[in-house]
Amino acid sequence: MGLLQRLPWSLYRQIKEGFPVIDITWGERLRRALTELGPTFIKMGQVLSTRSDIVGPSIARELSLLQDHVAPLPFEEIAKVVEDALKKPIESAFAQFDLEPVAAGSLSQVHKAILPNGTPVAVKVKRAGIDRIISSDIELMRTIATWLEERPEISFLKPVGIVNEFARSIKRELNFSIEARSIQLFRKNMLNQKNVFIPRVFKSYSTPEVLTMDWVDGVRIDQYDQYEARNCDRKTIAQLGCEILCKMICEDRLFHADPHPGNIFITYNNQIAFLDLGMAGSLDSQDVMLMTNLLMAIFQQNVYECTQAVLALCSRPDFKDVKALERELSDFITFESYLIISQGQVGKGIERAIDILRNYGLELESRFTLLLKALATIESVGRELDPEIDFVSIIQPYLERFILSRYELPNIRRELTQQFNSLWRFFIEFPDNLRNITSQMRSGELKIHVHHEYLEQLANIIDKSSNRISISLITAALIVGSSVLVTTSSATKNLGTIGFALAGILGIYLIISILFSKRL
Repeated sequence: MGLLQRLPWSLYRQIKEGFPVIDITWGERLRRALTELGPTFIKMGQVLSTRSDIVGPSIARELSLLQDHVAPLPFEEIAKVVEDALKKPIESAFAQFDLEPVAAGSLSQVHKAILPNGTPVAVKVKRAGIDRIISSDIELMRTIATWLEERPEISFLKPVGIVNEFARSIKRELNFSIEARSIQLFRKNMLNQKNVFIPRVFKSYSTPEVLTMDWVDGVRIDQYDQYEARNCDRKTIAQLGCEILCKMICEDRLFHADPHPGNIFITYNNQIAFLDLGMAGSLDSQDVMLMTNLLMAIFQQNVYECTQAVLALCSRPDFKDVKALERELSDFITFESYLIISQGQVGKGIERAIDILRNYGLELESRFTLLLKALATIESVGRELDPEIDFVSIIQPYLERFILSRYELPNIRRELTQQFNSLWRFFIEFPDNLRNITSQMRSGELKIHVHHEYLEQLANIIDKSSNRISISLITAALIVGSSVLVTTSSATKNLGTIGFALAGILGIYLIISILFSKRL
């Protein structure tokens, strides 16, 4: 069922009032509340776990523990979805289709099947009615987010923006045609990597609701007791996983956004397979260059370049406190980064840098948070396999090769062409733009918006001063008028007394307001 029937009070109560456990962190309260609210909110928490620049490292780590295990749907419902999507009975589409799923999540479940030609496949089937449920849950999330946006202690998190980002992400995840395209791109990029297996997509058995791909004969990368039987070495697999993700980022510019142990399998003879490739991030060459600049600046302990790279990643040209940020980054690079780098712990360095950004109200763009999360996750997976792994020595050659590739003739030619096209477009459009401006000037429609940083504050001061002057004039008029009344006949003396009382009250109010504002 949808969550529209559940009030935001359920979430609010769990967070504010707490749980029976005495020693519990805020992050754990949030995780338990999201778990109680259901699968869609669990997905939301999983998205937030990638935004440590917003929620902080401790809450992000807690939210990364969220699991969306749900009871599988009855086979009859799954069979109906498959038959409606493929437009044929399930018996004629597949030679065999297992009744029990091998995995069940909040959005879909996976069944093992065999094609008529004998090929074993994994069939991912979207849960019936999930689109309607997700839509209603997102509307509820927007209601909660709008409510939270009005609370000063939470509004800095930009809850409405987070919900909108989540809505875009989950709508892509619900369309299996997008995931199929993503898998095909990954497979193309890994064609020459014999130690990486990317499953094929069977297009004639795939639709937006059903995704059919190669069955992966493997086990999770953290099932260490299976390594010997599959002729795999933990150190080799750790090195391979880290290298492949670095290749995805620096060379392919298409990377797995969630490389946790459940999404990486080992097969045989030191080969790994990546699953759930719908969770992907894409970058352009400029994005990779920005990230390269940041990491290389940290590796080389260059404070100025590190500051510039951070500001470029955050897209905050209006940021004013640059000197203070530069001083804190200088302390980080001088006293902390050397120790972190010497131990090869890129993830720890990333977490500390993000913590500095949060202190200054800076927020990374979502594609960069996905990238940093992926780097930190794969390093963590590699370190579980091989505690002595040095991730710095793995990623640095890829960064250096990327920098050098910028100066290769084809890349220089392509960049010059792009810059020339941009400049040419500017000159072509300049006469029309100038004509529009002069036309608006002649018709009096040209508007120039000027924002003065302290103008609003000045307006508030003038408004407050004018109110005080008005009260002062009223008070003075009451005193003068009452003075006249008390000197006349006894019938009007009482009105004069009332006037003096009102004048006294207004005068006391005026004095108190001035004293409390600490301004004369």
